[in-house]
Amino acid sequence: MPTEHPLELRLLQLLREQPGGVTEYTLLRQLQAEGWLAEHRLSDTLGLFRAHFLLFHHLHRLRCGLLTARLGDLTITALEIQLHPYTPGTAALTAADPLLSYYLHEGHLATTTAAEVQALLDRFFSLAHAREGRAGALTTLGLSDPVDDTAIRHRYRQLAMRYHPDRGGSDEQLKRINAAMALLRCRSL
Repeated sequence: MPTEHPLELRLLQLLREQPGGVTEYTLLRQLQAEGWLAEHRLSDTLGLFRAHFLLFHHLHRLRCGLLTARLGDLTITALEIQLHPYTPGTAALTAADPLLSYYLHEGHLATTTAAEVQALLDRFFSLAHAREGRAGALTTLGLSDPVDDTAIRHRYRQLAMRYHPDRGGSDEQLKRINAAMALLRCRSL
């Protein structure tokens, strides 16, 4: 057995019962229904962080144990936690993972404050909003990622000439194109 820790043994059992994988939220809810991590309320930001941290800490420990014992491997993301068969060479080919180092350092659990968790969440949502804004602006220009700044400028000029009111174009469409370009310029600075 790759581990002796009771929570890791239970995680291994649950993952074997879910060969198609499971989401982090589903796994947390199931564990809490069984009494694991019950001291951390998922409705509280800091409680959710601590439950998440402990779950990922033990999942990463389990993954390391499985790879070392050549018994399996794990995919570990918030949207997919899945047990896979061991593939020879997997451990050697695994790239350095800063998240692994983070989750294996238990000190992060005790020292992370509610304000730090809120700052992490704010940054996440800010980046997600920025990605959505870029995608929408590119769609307005008839483009999609991956695309470089040169292609964006070229497409903007084409559309600006086509939709300019002095050339019989639509003032509203030109405003949308200009707004999209302004957003893309701000994001590339």
